[in-house]
Amino acid sequence: MVVFAVNIRGSEFIIEAENMIRPSGQIMSRANASNNMSVLLHQGDMLSYEFCLMAPSPLKLVRLLYSNDGGSDRIRVSVDKREITSFDTVVFANNGLGWNTFRSESMENAALIFSQGTHLLTIFAEKTDQYGVEIDMVTVDINSSQSHDSFVCEVFCFDNTRYHPDVTEDQHAAKGLAVQKTRLTKCAEEDNVNIPVFHESTRIFTVTASLPKYTTFANNRGADFTNCEMAEKLFSFSGIGNLNRSFTAKDSSAFYLNLYPVIGEVGSNQVGRLVITFPLSGPTKGEMESETGLRFVLHDVHYSGTLLIQFDYFTRYGQWSSSQHATVVDYEQLLEFNSTDFSLREGSSNEIRITFYSTQKNQESLHIGKIYAIKRIFQQDVAKEVYNDGKTAIEVVKVDLWWRVNQTMAVTISNADRTDHGVHYFRVYQRVPWSSDSWCQVFVMYQDGNIRILPITPHGLDWIPFGSSVIIGQTNPADVRPCAPIDHVDINTDTLQLTLHYADGGVVTMKIVSLFQETRLLISNATFVRPGNLYPFFTFRSMYVSEGNSDVDRMTADDGHNYSIIEPWGSLPGTFFAFYRQCISKHNTLSPDIQLNIIR
Repeated sequence: MVVFAVNIRGSEFIIEAENMIRPSGQIMSRANASNNMSVLLHQGDMLSYEFCLMAPSPLKLVRLLYSNDGGSDRIRVSVDKREITSFDTVVFANNGLGWNTFRSESMENAALIFSQGTHLLTIFAEKTDQYGVEIDMVTVDINSSQSHDSFVCEVFCFDNTRYHPDVTEDQHAAKGLAVQKTRLTKCAEEDNVNIPVFHESTRIFTVTASLPKYTTFANNRGADFTNCEMAEKLFSFSGIGNLNRSFTAKDSSAFYLNLYPVIGEVGSNQVGRLVITFPLSGPTKGEMESETGLRFVLHDVHYSGTLLIQFDYFTRYGQWSSSQHATVVDYEQLLEFNSTDFSLREGSSNEIRITFYSTQKNQESLHIGKIYAIKRIFQQDVAKEVYNDGKTAIEVVKVDLWWRVNQTMAVTISNADRTDHGVHYFRVYQRVPWSSDSWCQVFVMYQDGNIRILPITPHGLDWIPFGSSVIIGQTNPADVRPCAPIDHVDINTDTLQLTLHYADGGVVTMKIVSLFQETRLLISNATFVRPGNLYPFFTFRSMYVSEGNSDVDRMTADDGHNYSIIEPWGSLPGTFFAFYRQCISKHNTLSPDIQLNIIR
């Protein structure tokens, strides 16, 4: 096992001796050792460990923990046969108890510079007494940010991956400013990379999607929900009854069961009421829980006799919903009630009440095994082809429930006099040149301004995945889920030129050019109506968990320096920005690199 920590200056790795290669040497059980184990070495014994550096870097030996019980020993530490340090252990004899006392020598000058690539660390017992010396662990520090997987050579990165500005004679733009708003995540399906780019006056720029520069024959493209907090149940309670009448969960949802008639209903057949309060995320956080109809499910409902159940929920309009009813005779395995779309509230003030009626007053027999809320079942997206000339095809798509509530766009094929309304996104396909019947998506645009771009699928592959996305259009940089809503898109299919009409009044002309290695968007006549120093014209969105598990891991600007996508570099000026990967990723391996080039 290798334990590591990353900071803005570098990475520190702890290597346990028992995990090193040991041609000889015995693992010992020691209560005070790291991981409760150490390795006993006698004179001439050696430990070795292979590691990888993703870039040239100084490697510093921070500490080496050892123990002994007897005379002094001499230890030499090397990397690739270059000695980093050697030292003599202390003389310490304590009738065998010394083996459980671990110490480290000063390592102030134990550092050398090593190249990118694979290296071998060795710990050599050059001289020992008859009892030997025990090694617990060694800590090394490298002067670059590097993940655990890359250090142990499970991820390979190409340090020579570079992007440079595509300077043209027509490029006379002032510099823009890219701002780091990325946050950490452990979920590979979450867009945690967020980099808005500001410019006060740009009207012409290009956005290019190209195949990754690293070399690989892998095409991983499946979703990975490891470490993703994607709760299926919006609240869940179990064992509700006479012995369990109230509970508040960590998410602040709570229930309270009253097994007596509610005031004002004394004399009725009411035997009790269950009230549940719960929070829902909503559009201000880029979520849809509060906008979605929910299913409220009761499992294993017991009652001695006949029980009438009435279900109501409090709406966002400040009134109770129409009642829903169900009947239970002694036992019912499953009951379900429903709320409609756009009826609940964002925030914590959601409430349902379930009232129980019976002529048999057996309140103490009421027991509900489980009650929970889940989102309703969504229908599949509905796609309709609106253009196909044998080379290019266009589909408009409507979704069951769009996160921009009640917002859609119109899509017009201008040279065919056709307009489709109520569109949530559209996609453009190109026929694959080396196949008579295969197509690939090269462009998808959503009503919220998000765009996904792909080059034409490489020869020998059926399809490659999208990864990073961009928003072309002014967004609010303070939004958790930035967007640039679009009202209307005009498409000239002869030239594959789009005119985008934004909800805020902005207008952009965009031409799609798809080639074997890249798809490029040529943006011209861009008219943005809000102040460019406050509202970015371009936003890059992507995912980074770690090196080797990301859709992007580096970016560069005019200065040509490689910046880690996750580090707090603040802001970068430039007319050119590239977002790419140096490390071969297990997630969306062939998803594209993205470049932004501000021309004027």
